Amino acid sequence: IKSLIASTNVPFGAPYQGGVYPTWWESFVDSTNKVYYFGWLETPNIIWTDFSKINEIGAFEEGQPNLRLKPQDSKLVGDVVCEFKTADGKAPVCSGSWQGKEER
Repeated sequence: IKSLIASTNVPFGAPYQGGVYPTWWESFVDSTNKVYYFGWLETPNIIWTDFSKINEIGAFEEGQPNLRLKPQDSKLVGDVVCEFKTADGKAPVCSGSWQGKEER
């Protein structure tokens, strides 16, 4: 899928003519497994978020703080569920067999 998406990107450095801008972000969704993949042009890494795992830590429950992620961080790779932080920099409690990085 990534190669298909990349084939439609506007190249970096392309002139801004008629409102056409280079592609900075790529993303795709696996709706069957509830996984959102994304990447930034300036890092070679693909990162993903498994919404089932976010649900397990209670992040979707009413009253929970918004979680943030800086996807431009070149150290991020793979599953980034445990990398999300609240506005004050606190990380959600990640536990279970999927804690930390894993291969997909």
